[in-house]
Amino acid sequence: MKLKDFLELEINFEKGIFAHDNAKINSYLKILELTRTGDFESFYSQIENKISVLNNQASTSEIAFEKGCCWILMILVSETQYNLKVREQALLKFQILADQNYVLIFEFYRMLFKAVGYAFQSLQIEALSCYTRSLMLAESCDYQRGIVRSLTGTGLIQQEIGNTKESKHAFKKGLSLAKSCGFDRSAIRLNTFIDESRDDGNVGQGFQIENLLVQETQAVLKLISENDLLYARKRLTEAEILRRQSGISRKAYSLYVWSAVISGLRGKKSLCERTINNLNDRVLKLQALKLLNDKNFELSTQLLTTVKILESEITNTHKDNQVIDLSEIKNINVRELLKFLSTAVRPVTKAELFENVFKISYDPVIHDAKLYKLIMFTRKEVGGDVIINHHGTYSCNIKKFQFVG
Repeated sequence: MKLKDFLELEINFEKGIFAHDNAKINSYLKILELTRTGDFESFYSQIENKISVLNNQASTSEIAFEKGCCWILMILVSETQYNLKVREQALLKFQILADQNYVLIFEFYRMLFKAVGYAFQSLQIEALSCYTRSLMLAESCDYQRGIVRSLTGTGLIQQEIGNTKESKHAFKKGLSLAKSCGFDRSAIRLNTFIDESRDDGNVGQGFQIENLLVQETQAVLKLISENDLLYARKRLTEAEILRRQSGISRKAYSLYVWSAVISGLRGKKSLCERTINNLNDRVLKLQALKLLNDKNFELSTQLLTTVKILESEITNTHKDNQVIDLSEIKNINVRELLKFLSTAVRPVTKAELFENVFKISYDPVIHDAKLYKLIMFTRKEVGGDVIINHHGTYSCNIKKFQFVG
């Protein structure tokens, strides 16, 4: 495989094309198609078989490049699954190969994977620095897909630390390039991130951990209270996988605050305090600080002061249901969405939502962004917790809202 083949492979995958007249590219597209159907074990197995075959061939720069591309594909897919075991093993192999074969695009991926690793550890400043350097490397070798990846990562980190303006700038810049290059999947993903960004700069407030993850979170908190920190960490990783699979964004760090609590109780005080200090969600921050205090974690003077301030600021949520008159909602799609959800006897799928609100058949490749945009607009107009996401299905929050009209 040559560089031009790898670039062609990426473009075809982005466009959802899984057949090519080039036999080598076609063979990799068939393997990548397994990820679309969720057969990740077969994907990993077939990539490993490719590498095994390459290892038995005479060593050339082209063979080395193809092996590096195989490891890159494996790492990228493992990251989407949050499969850290596979990622770490593949990353080690890739780094050894990259040490032996200097290729500029490999240097880009070294830095990109380093940025992702920091992001997984909730080390936002370090991740942002690495994404900036990966962007420079991608630009230096005119690697358009790499530029989009770096801008997307930058936007996500800026979003997490509350820099809404910088986040949207990175997303929009990446979206513009993705559209011009025909990177359809990236464009859809970036459109979703832009739709989910809050314009008021108040990142975190109004966003709660989605209903799907509440049980896992409660289980983690119980394990923390019982000092079973290793199992708590394992459950937290499982919850993070669910979050990623359901497409729920990492607003206000959500699950990562509990990772910080576990880190603190295991002796990593600086990581713990840095994460909690950067947290924008006041309710979540107070909950984490109180948990640490209850576990005799020595809070700094600054954090002790923060606890007092937060306790004085946060008031109990009003328990009476908020009445929503559907006939007064001007946007017809918002009105139809809430009308359908409020009368449903169970959480409904995206397909059911799309078919009942927009009156056409649902296609996940082209319609997800449109549906997410409507949901985010509805939350902004009515209330941040008016719609509950149940791992890909949706319902109205009837405990807080009453719908009439």
